[in-house]
Amino acid sequence: MKLFREKKMGLPIDRVCFYHGEKIKTNAFLIRFYRCHMKYDQLFSGWLISKDYNYTLYNYLTKTEEELFHDFKSNYRNEIRRVAKEEYKIDWFDSQSLLDNEQYLTEFEKLHAQMLIDKNKTELVRNYNHMQVMKFIEQDSFILTRAEAPNSGVVYHAYLCDGKTAILQHSCSDFREGTVNRTSAGRLNKFLHWEDMRHFKQLGYQIYDWGNTFDKGPEYSNGIDKFKAGFGGESVKLVSAFKANSLIGIAVVFARNMGGKYEK
Repeated sequence: MKLFREKKMGLPIDRVCFYHGEKIKTNAFLIRFYRCHMKYDQLFSGWLISKDYNYTLYNYLTKTEEELFHDFKSNYRNEIRRVAKEEYKIDWFDSQSLLDNEQYLTEFEKLHAQMLIDKNKTELVRNYNHMQVMKFIEQDSFILTRAEAPNSGVVYHAYLCDGKTAILQHSCSDFREGTVNRTSAGRLNKFLHWEDMRHFKQLGYQIYDWGNTFDKGPEYSNGIDKFKAGFGGESVKLVSAFKANSLIGIAVVFARNMGGKYEK
C-alpha cells in the first residue's frame, strides 16, 4: 500500500494506492481509495462511502517476453522490430534520479502541456498536478521513461509504481512539431511501451496497467483504447472509493452520492 497526503480546499485527503486490504489510521477528512481490485468492493459499502468503477487493461509481466510480445498485434510487433534496427536512445529515470536532477521532469511537463494545448484540450492542462507527482517521487513511487530517435522526436511515459504494479499515468510526444515524422513517432511510442514492459519485468514487476479505458471492450470505439488494446492486455474492472472521515467528509460523500461532482 502507498499513502499520499493531498489537500483540497486546504483540507487533508489521503490517497491510498495499491490497496491490499490494510487498516488505515488517519486524521484526513477524506480517504480516497484509488483503483482497487474488485475483491475489495464489498469493503466499500455503507453511508460513509461513495464509489465508482472503471476498466483498464493489464499486461501480466509474469509471462515470458516471447509470450508478451506474441500478444501484440502483428503490425505492432513489426513496427517495434523496425525501431530496434534503427538509431535510438532510451532513458529510465527512477524517483531518486528525478530528485537529483529535475531536468527531464521539467521537459516532460512542458511537452505534456504543449501536447494537450495542440490537441485543444487546454482544460486538461490544469488537471496535471505537479505537487502530486512530487509526492509520488518523494515516496519512490514514480518512474519516468524517455525515448528519442532521429526524425521521431521524443516520447515520454510516466508511471505510478509500487514494485509489483506499474500504472501508466501520462504519455506524451512531440510528433506534432513540423520537423518530426508523425508515423515514426508513433512507432517510437510503441517501442518505448515494449521496452518499459521488459524493464519492469526485469525488476520483478507483475502487472503493466494501462491506466484506464473508456469502456470494457473488447470492441473499443475510442482511439486511445484501441491503441492500448493492440498490446494484447486483459480487460480488468477496478473500484475506487471516497470514505468520509469527518463531518466535512460526510458532506462530500453525500454530495457525490446525490449526483454532485467532486474533483478526483
